[in-house]
Amino acid sequence: MDRRAQGRGIGALLLRFAFKLALELRDRFGCVGVVVDAKAGAIAFHRRLGFRPLEALQGTLGDRPEPLPTLLAVRQIAAVAG
Repeated sequence: MDRRAQGRGIGALLLRFAFKLALELRDRFGCVGVVVDAKAGAIAFHRRLGFRPLEALQGTLGDRPEPLPTLLAVRQIAAVAG
């Protein structure tokens, strides 16, 4: 990761795009939410948006810290995306 990009709102822009896409997919095909693998330093950010932890059933990264899979239900996205 390039640290020069941190704190510039890029993550928020990406999430906004994902939320917009999720709402479009909900209307066209059926979408239940957005799942992110939140890195340890981003868990609080995602929780403030309403993401909730999911239980990972399998998969490991070996020697790297495990991301926390989290879900924001599509019914909550409109409120968060503003």
